[in-house]
Amino acid sequence: MDEYNYNETYEMNGGYESWEDDDYNPPQSNGLAITGMVLGIVAIVIGLLSSCCGGLFVILFSAPFAIGGLITSIIALKKGQNKGMAIAGIICSALALLIGVIMILMAFISYVFLGMAYGLDSYLSY
Repeated sequence: MDEYNYNETYEMNGGYESWEDDDYNPPQSNGLAITGMVLGIVAIVIGLLSSCCGGLFVILFSAPFAIGGLITSIIALKKGQNKGMAIAGIICSALALLIGVIMILMAFISYVFLGMAYGLDSYLSY
C-alpha cells in the first residue's frame, strides 16, 4: 500500500502546497440578467420620451427593447442567474410595454375625439 509522502508532494509543487478543491465552481455570469434589466430601463426611457414624439416612436423603438428585455430576463431567471436583476428586468420591460400601450391608446383616443370635435369624422369612416 502506498503511503502519502507529504515532503515529496511539497517538493514536486515547487515548494508550494497544493490546494486543489474538487467542489470549486467558478462564479456564474450575470450577463443575461444585466442585459434584460438594461433593455427594460432603456425601453421605459424611450416610452416616456414618446409622449412628446408620438405613438409611432413607441412602436418602432420602445417595443423591441421591451420585448427583448422581457425575453432576456425570463431566460436569465430560468438559468438561475442573478434573480434580483432578472426580476427587475421583467418588471421594467412589462412596465415599458404598458406605457407603450397607454401611449398608443391615448394617441388613438385623442385622434378620434379631436376629429369629431373639429368635424373630421368623415375621415374616420373610411
